[in-house]
Amino acid sequence: MEEKKTYEASVKELETLVERIEDPNRTFAETMEDIRRGRELVEQCREMLRTTESVIAKQ
Repeated sequence: MEEKKTYEASVKELETLVERIEDPNRTFAETMEDIRRGRELVEQCREMLRTTESVIAKQ
């Protein structure tokens, strides 16, 4: 199981994935794998934001 990244590291990886997805020279399979990884990262970021919102709301 992969260790969760920081929010900032996840966003940076997402930016890299977007650049790769936009590259017309990549194969369909590579693009689909990048999209799958991007979805994982987006969900991790959403979870981090939900957790942060919850902590702030309790203060």
